[in-house]
Amino acid sequence: FREQDLTDGAFVEFYRAFGDLELLPEPEKHDPEYPEIFNLSNIRPDGGLTPKEVAGGFFHGTSRWHTDSSFRKIPCMATILHAVTVPLEGGDTE
Repeated sequence: FREQDLTDGAFVEFYRAFGDLELLPEPEKHDPEYPEIFNLSNIRPDGGLTPKEVAGGFFHGTSRWHTDSSFRKIPCMATILHAVTVPLEGGDTE
């Protein structure tokens, strides 16, 4: 759903209509008020970008992007991504 301006509470309430929401591991990345929201970013607290090592060098990104629970015996039905800041072009989510 493009160009939606939902508060965190409205975001969680809307997606609860689809079923129970999974709490991902790493509680330090949960939103303090809405633990169903897992804050995933490549921006460090100091504002810099997190480097990610790849064959042949580094690029800026996050290695913790895969949150669909595909490793579980029963994976989740869907993953919901709410991109807050995106590049004007590119921005592949792998």
